[in-house]
Amino acid sequence: MNLEVDRFDREGASGRLGVTSLFSIDTGLYGSLDDWISSASRLNRDRRINSQTLDQVRVVFAFGGLIANTDRHFGNLAFFDTYGGLFDLAPIYDMLPMLFAPEHDQLFARVFEPPGPTADTLSVWAPARSLAETYWRRLAGDARISAEFRTICGTCLHSLESLPRTGAYASRPADA
Repeated sequence: MNLEVDRFDREGASGRLGVTSLFSIDTGLYGSLDDWISSASRLNRDRRINSQTLDQVRVVFAFGGLIANTDRHFGNLAFFDTYGGLFDLAPIYDMLPMLFAPEHDQLFARVFEPPGPTADTLSVWAPARSLAETYWRRLAGDARISAEFRTICGTCLHSLESLPRTGAYASRPADA
């Protein structure tokens, strides 16, 4: 198995593309560092990203929660800098189920409880959930992964599939 990836911040043999982490952008413009969606919403409000990019951030954030990525810090989301004050979302990286990562060289049993949608993710919940179900299904069936972790992936898929569908969330009273 090859774990090498092509650099997305390169252009041709010697060119570079400006890529800036959300950490640097948010720190420089707002100093909030609250969460990806809130930061992207500020960028959209200030016309530094378009609505489509904001929705992409929503999907990526929701997807991360649905695949047990507990490491969604501001250094793990980046944008291409157009050098005119505008930003375009760079390819997503470091998106994996970190809930199951070893700690201090030890593996601990963990239970994945997929989050439900929030007001910020409800509009993109269906596609994010579909992507996450596909993700867990592929992992659960991938022979390159240990049998033990494939079982964990199957359990994660079952937990995700057990959540109500989006319409059930949308029909709940606002104070529920």
